[in-house]
Amino acid sequence: MSASSAKTKFIEKYRAEIVVMVVLPISYGIWLVRAVQRWLSAPSPEQHTQRVLRVCKDVRLQAGGKAMLRSDRSPAESHAVRVADKSAHKQVSMRDLRAILGLSDGALHVEPGVTVGEATKWLLKRDPPLQLECTLEMGKATLGGLALATGMTTHSHVCGLIHDTITEWEVVSGSGEVVVATATNEHSDLFRALPWSHGSLGLLCSLKLRVIPAKRWVKLTYTPLRSTAAIVSAYEKALGRTAKGGTDVPFFLEMSVVSKSSAVLMEGRLDDGQASVPRNHIGLWFKPWFFKHVEAKLEPGAQKEELIPLWDYLMRHDRCMCTTMSTVIPYGNTLWFRWLLGWLMPPQVSFLKASHTAETREASIRKQVYQDVAFPAKFFGDALQLADHLFDVYPLMVYPCLVRDHGGMIHLPDAAKEQMFLNLGIYGIPRSLRENSSYPFRMATAVRQLESWIRSVGGFQHTYCDSFQREEEFNFMFDHSLWAKMRSKYSADKAFPNVYDKTRPEMDIWAWLAEEEKAA
Repeated sequence: MSASSAKTKFIEKYRAEIVVMVVLPISYGIWLVRAVQRWLSAPSPEQHTQRVLRVCKDVRLQAGGKAMLRSDRSPAESHAVRVADKSAHKQVSMRDLRAILGLSDGALHVEPGVTVGEATKWLLKRDPPLQLECTLEMGKATLGGLALATGMTTHSHVCGLIHDTITEWEVVSGSGEVVVATATNEHSDLFRALPWSHGSLGLLCSLKLRVIPAKRWVKLTYTPLRSTAAIVSAYEKALGRTAKGGTDVPFFLEMSVVSKSSAVLMEGRLDDGQASVPRNHIGLWFKPWFFKHVEAKLEPGAQKEELIPLWDYLMRHDRCMCTTMSTVIPYGNTLWFRWLLGWLMPPQVSFLKASHTAETREASIRKQVYQDVAFPAKFFGDALQLADHLFDVYPLMVYPCLVRDHGGMIHLPDAAKEQMFLNLGIYGIPRSLRENSSYPFRMATAVRQLESWIRSVGGFQHTYCDSFQREEEFNFMFDHSLWAKMRSKYSADKAFPNVYDKTRPEMDIWAWLAEEEKAA
């Protein structure tokens, strides 16, 4: 056995203990230092124009060479699962573009480095309070990164994807010119092409996102479901109410599928705190992880209701990183751990990614699934069966989202202009691997089967996940027609890497696939 293999086996065996005793304390220290640094070096909103002109100058100076351009943001800071290698690219200084620039015409104007948490806190302090129309549940995710990739939330059955809430993009083109694109100005074609482009059409310097009135509380209703038929039927009814509109449409809508035949449907409504139901501050460090809190609602009984602070609800997945912390620290939701060490959670994503070796990164891809896929809602039952067959991982997170065809990367089936989709989050270690860690699970093959099904029904895969698609398959899932025209029109083809190269895994997945096919 090689030294690297022995090290990897050791890390896998004592992963939880290493995370608790080493990663969490160091991670917390890093967070504390960076939080202070970020506060002390906060950029001035009034200096936004100067920062943009600096980016323009850097692009003009560096464009035209053999190396493509990328921002200087650390790959470890991205919420994508991959760790991009930028060593062969020229990097443009953009880390200080993280100021909140203000409110105008019902939209929040921000630089791309502003995080979801920073924007949400700033908006909730307004009088009356406001919130982003599409508020993603990861406080440290940057709005620029989400805008150039994709994002949805439990309000997306009403507002659509995050792109649908953007009213203006400010980008620096491949020729070093500032371009402000809206849905109605002379750059409307670029406006439609920027979603999913991942910086392949220009460097994002600011954007405007719609805001809506907020309240301090969310009244959340939990409906337990105890059969596959009931799971599918409950979502069909909820989406039916959404289609009809009116006061019966919940502001927030989501489902946690706990097993093959059990789930909890959650419907949330903004509340001023006057509802006569129990209050639950689920964001406190000693509270159960949210997905475990939801599982408890399957206990015998009818619907249950509670009031949750809006901030706690919006950031409910942060401490447990959706559901993934259960695979990292299996005892992390125990009462003793939450009370003693829950305040250290979650570990910093940037630290976890930076500490990856080639062996641990390969293990994370081949031994656990981390996929977000979206598909027309009518295929919900088929999706549940396929996910169970391929991975047998629970719980599954299910969000409804209204997807609109703007003529960009996403084209809806049946030439529809908008259609209700469901987003399925599959995170964890497949059952066969949980029961036998040496089981030769064919992860690349399984993910490719999932991707093939998604393409066949006109759905899409979130590009922050590891994709096992070949370039022609990726181009079939995401229509590149308008994107290619914009690459040429705005001189991006000579300045920035293409979107497939920016979103594919940094590892040699094709060697793994060949290995799996040979072993089959």
